[in-house]
Amino acid sequence: MGLSVTLGAAIGIGYGLMAYGMQRLVAPTSPLFMGMMLIGMLARMVLLLGAVAIVAIFVPIEKTPFVLALVPALLVSLAAEAWLSYKRLTRLPAPAPETTT
Repeated sequence: MGLSVTLGAAIGIGYGLMAYGMQRLVAPTSPLFMGMMLIGMLARMVLLLGAVAIVAIFVPIEKTPFVLALVPALLVSLAAEAWLSYKRLTRLPAPAPETTT
């Protein structure tokens, strides 16, 4: 059971660390920011699915403890990603008002 919990938590935490790294790679002022964030999220989801599939197929684990460790770790990672994104985007300077002359 210990291996199942460890692997589940490690995959969830790894997802969060990848999200954090992706946020640091792209400046929020870049015109590519939103596209890169969405592509990064898709890539992380594919990697997450692959990691879960590999563990489920090749590692003798108990499925219930694995899932019970993975889901909370993912939820915390997703909440942290959303919070950090919000903080990062709200720190941007307000755009200058347009002047009409």
